[in-house]
Amino acid sequence: MDLSIDKADLELKARARRFAETQLFPVEVELELNGHLPDAVKARLKRAVVDHGLNGVNHAREHGGQGLSILQQTLVNEELGKATGALWAVVWHPAPLGREMVRHQRRRRRLHYRARACRRRR
Repeated sequence: MDLSIDKADLELKARARRFAETQLFPVEVELELNGHLPDAVKARLKRAVVDHGLNGVNHAREHGGQGLSILQQTLVNEELGKATGALWAVVWHPAPLGREMVRHQRRRRRLHYRARACRRRR
C-alpha cells in the first residue's frame, strides 16, 4: 500500500503554508497585543484567502467551494493551524449544504457564497 502524498496535494500544502507564512504570521503580534485586527487587515486577509484559492475548502466546486477531499483539507488545516490566535479561522469553512435542501435553496446559497467570494477579491 502506497501512503505517499501525491505531487498535487503537496503543492496544495505548500500553497497553504505560503498563505500562513505571508498572510497570517505577520499579523500574529498585532492580534496578540490588541486583541483584535483592524477592519482593513481583516478585509485584506479575506481577499488573500480567495487569491490563494483557499475559500470554501470543505465545499464542492458546484457549490462554490474548492472541492477538496478530507485529506486535502487536513493538509491545508495543518499549515493554517501553525498560526496563533485562531487566525486559521480566517480561511472560512462554511457549514456544509444540507442534503435535504431543495434545489432552489442550494442554488440561492451557492450564488450568495460565490458573490461573497467575488466581493472579497476586490
